[in-house]
Parts: sequence; C-alpha cells; structure tokens
Amino acid sequence: MKHRLTNPFPVRRKPRRTLLLLAALGLAGSLLAQHDHGGMSAPASENGEAGPSETADDAPLYQCSMHPNIVSEEPGQCPICAMDLQLVEKTDAEGIPGRAPVRLTEQQQQLINLVTAPAVRERIILRKTVPGVLAHDTGRVFTVAAWSSGRIEALYVDATETDITVGDPLYRIYSPEIYSAIEDFLLVRRQKEANPQLIRSARFRLEQMGLTAGQIDALSGRDAPPPAIDILSRVEGKVMMQHLQLGQYVREGDKLYEVVDLSELWLIAEIYQSELPQASIGQRVAMTLPGDSEQTFAGRIDRIEHHIETATRTARLRIVFDLPEDGGAHQHPHGLLPDMWMHAHLETDLGEQLTIPRSAIFDTGKRQYVFVEQDEELFVPRLVKTGPRSGDRRIVRSGLEAGETVAAEGTFLLDSESLLKASASGSEDTQEIASDNAASADTTPAPAGFSPEAKAAVDRLWEAYFALGEALFEDQSESAQAASNQLLTHINALQADELAPAVGRASWQAWLEATAAAFTQAPETADLKALRIRFGRLGEQLQALAAQSPELRPDGLFVASCPMWDATDGTWIQRGGDAVRNPLMGQAMPACGVIEHPLGETEGGAR
Repeated sequence: MKHRLTNPFPVRRKPRRTLLLLAALGLAGSLLAQHDHGGMSAPASENGEAGPSETADDAPLYQCSMHPNIVSEEPGQCPICAMDLQLVEKTDAEGIPGRAPVRLTEQQQQLINLVTAPAVRERIILRKTVPGVLAHDTGRVFTVAAWSSGRIEALYVDATETDITVGDPLYRIYSPEIYSAIEDFLLVRRQKEANPQLIRSARFRLEQMGLTAGQIDALSGRDAPPPAIDILSRVEGKVMMQHLQLGQYVREGDKLYEVVDLSELWLIAEIYQSELPQASIGQRVAMTLPGDSEQTFAGRIDRIEHHIETATRTARLRIVFDLPEDGGAHQHPHGLLPDMWMHAHLETDLGEQLTIPRSAIFDTGKRQYVFVEQDEELFVPRLVKTGPRSGDRRIVRSGLEAGETVAAEGTFLLDSESLLKASASGSEDTQEIASDNAASADTTPAPAGFSPEAKAAVDRLWEAYFALGEALFEDQSESAQAASNQLLTHINALQADELAPAVGRASWQAWLEATAAAFTQAPETADLKALRIRFGRLGEQLQALAAQSPELRPDGLFVASCPMWDATDGTWIQRGGDAVRNPLMGQAMPACGVIEHPLGETEGGAR
C-alpha cells in the first residue's frame, strides 16, 4: 500500500477557522440579511437613537455558533440553520481588535487538548545552516611565465594536476640571451683582478633570467656556458593549466603554467539579508560535507560582502579554515577540493531572552498575538512583538513578562471561540479586523498575499526540481546531486520571514516544514535511488502547493505516474504532456508511466 505525506494544504475542504473568518469579515454586510430573517438585532428608534442593545452594556447577547453574524438580545433559533442561539458570556478582561477573552472550564480545556506553557528567560543560541562552495585562495594563484626567449629542449612538468614545490625543475630551455649572460658572468670571474661590482651586476642579470642562486654558484667552475639551462619552480602548488610543448619557441613573458596552491581554501557561503545579523567578522563557524556530518572542519568568517544579490537577496560570506594546531602547513584531505558543496553552521549567542513556544503565537502578517492565562479558566488575547525563532521557541520582545502563562497547544479552537465572541459584540473590533484584511487584500500582489520576491523564490525551487528530474532521467548522478543541493538551498531560502504570505502564514509554515522534512529525511547518500526518493517526496509537496496556491504554479505542467516505482507514491511533475520522461526509473525504463492530468486538476478535470 502506498502512503502519501500529510497535505498541509487541504484541497476539497476549507478549515473551519477560514469559514469563521469569512463570517466575521461579512458581519457588516450581513446586518441587512438579519433584518430579512426576522430582525434578530434590536432596531434603532425612529429618531435615529440606538436601541436597547446599544445602550445597555450588560444586556445578554445570544449568538449562532454556525453563523456568528446572527446575534440577538433574546434566546431563540438561528433563522438560517435553526440551531439554538448560545449565550455569549461576558468578562471584565479586555481583548484586542477582532479577538475577545475566552473562559473555558477544565473539562472544556481537556476536550480541545489545550496545553499551557510559561514565558521563561533562557539563554538563546541561534543556529543557522547555510550552503557554501569551496574556492581556492585567490592570493595563491600563480602564473609561471617565460623569463627569456628561447626553445624548449625538455619538459619535466608536462601534465596538469601535477604537484610541484619550490626548486622542482619545470623545463629546459636553450636561450641565446641566457647563453650570452652566462658567458659574460664567467668572463668577469676569470679576470685576475675581478671587479666585485661587475660580478654582482652579471649575477643579477642571470637572476632576472630565471636562474637561482644555487645554479649561478654551480656555474663558477665552468669554462664555457652550458648549451641549455633548467628553469626551476619558484612557487608551490598544483599545475592547473599548461601552455607549452616540447620544441616550442617561447618569448619572454609568455604564459607557460598556471599553478594554484590548494593548501588554503575558502568557503564562500550565502546568507539571506534577514539573517545578516547572525553573522559577524571573526565569528567561529563549523563546516561539514553533505552526507557526512561526523567530519567537521572549523574556521571563522573573515569577510562579509557589502552587496546583496538582487536575484537571490543574499550576501556572500568568506570563511577561512583554521590552521592546524602544530603550526605546520595547512593540508586539506584529498577529498576537499574547489567547487565542492559544504554546509556552514553559524551560531549566534543572544544571551538571556524571554521565550515562549512557537505554537503559541498567532501571526496575521500585520500583528502577532497570544492567549494569556489570566486565571485557571480565563484566556485573554494580547498583542506581542517577537524576535527570531530558535528551534520550537520564539523570542518575545514585548507584550509578555517572565512567568506569565500562554496557551501553547490546542489554540486553534481557542482562537475560533475568541473570534466568535468578538463578532458577537458587534463592536468596532470586528470591523477593524475586517478592514485590516480588506486593506491587505488591496495591497498584496497575489491572491494569497505572496510578494514578487516570494514568487521568484518559488520559481527557483521549481527550476531546481526540474533540473533534478532531468538529471535523474539521464542517470547523471553528479548533476543530480548538484541539483539536490540547490533544492535544499531554495527550500531553506523560503524560510525567510519576509517571504511569508500576508494571509495564511500558518498553512505556509506547515507546508515549509512538511517539505523540508520530506526532502531531508530521505537517505543522505548520493546514489540515484536515494535522490529519486527525495525527488518523489518533494513532488508530492509541490502538488499540494500547486493545489492550494495556483499563483505559484507555472503553466504547462502535468502530473505523471509510474506503476513500477514503489518507494514513494510513484508520481512526478513534468513539463509538457506529450511524452513520459520517467525520472524515477531513468534510462532503465525512460517511458514507463502515463500522463495523469494537468497540474492543478483532479483526475476528473476539476480545478
């Protein structure tokens, strides 16, 4: 039996909370409907003065639990659904716009699985993992050029990837210029009264033609210059490019070799602008290779670029590796090479902070609030300002004091009841929350409130998904691993607070957490089977996203399935619906499967 991951974006049924919100937002417009159903609210007098419901603050109110816009001063039945109206209990505690205090008995709290937690002060260390690419130290790149013109008589280093050290012979050259300079040097040394200044001048001339001090000393006993001379390396590293051949005639200044010293490497990592406060010059960093969390490298940040990439909204960090404790040359393992992916683990100690569980916070995009337990049965909504999150905790900047208790779990029904009570009052609170949502709807660029930056970030996720699918279809493990690393980068990028939608933040966060879990809980090996499992799980989450947020769905996409694949649900998303390109089976069965339907439609064709 195949199992799908839980879809945090239900397609066929709207959550009850959404219906309640819609009912509250329609409160003002429903007053006329109330009149048509029998005038459940007390009418105004003929001279325009308020009726009894507006003059007696302590008058009881009755409300329909299914249609919160139906409010009456007398018990009875809802004119819409015929359910009995419920008494609205009033409290002396003050709420916030759109939310009212709620009193729940101990039994009621148990029924909704309500759990409370205190606000506590604790030491917070923010931990962030960012991707990076290894690069060589740009100050350790050397060009070996011809010291003088001549013909290459012998090649000692004739292949790239050759390791060389200072003093190693590179090539032998016949050069008329060097020959003449050696001849002059021997001549001045043979003079009976040798002029030290002339000797120094001749020696300096040979040094400028590439001869070392040892080579020049060895010439002192010769009667004639050698026909060719060896040129020794003045640098250490790995030969990355070679530009000469045996018998070639070179001119002074010609580029012969390019050498890179790989004993010092940098990790170039990218961090989002919202996370820049978590990085500082000199900060200690731990680094690991993907799939190998046991081997850890230590280093520090020595540079933060003062530039934000417009496409990714990231800044680049340069991390240098620590030198070994014995003070010797810093030699990296053979497996650590430029252009490899690594993960940088940043830690920022914020000291003692006031924190509460993340689940206790309601975030509408324009404000944040929690339900504070005022006594054992009364929960009062209160506005708060929060800071960064650390694991399952969230820092509270203002609005709470240490020791105060908040509702941490089972808060969905508590919030719904709070909304019902606020709408029952018919006060400006409900109208304010409606106007807030209306204003948000006017300013957001997409139906779900996604900004252009958020849509661009999701587009990059789609492109990386298709790149991984194409690599899996072609059975290219290296390209698939690179695309998988890119996908993880884009998934992490979507966690940025500024990319969250203006409406539906809770659902968006649930989708992100489910997607990250589906992607990272797959086997971390680089073999194609593990990458295909990761690809299949991510495809399931993207189908959920496309169903709930069509504005984030590219055009021309189709859902295909393969009955032969059983590690995930056997479906994937591909561009075009003409032919199957099976990434789950690859070249073993590239055309196995069928095109089910366009992405965003059900099997029956409904969107």
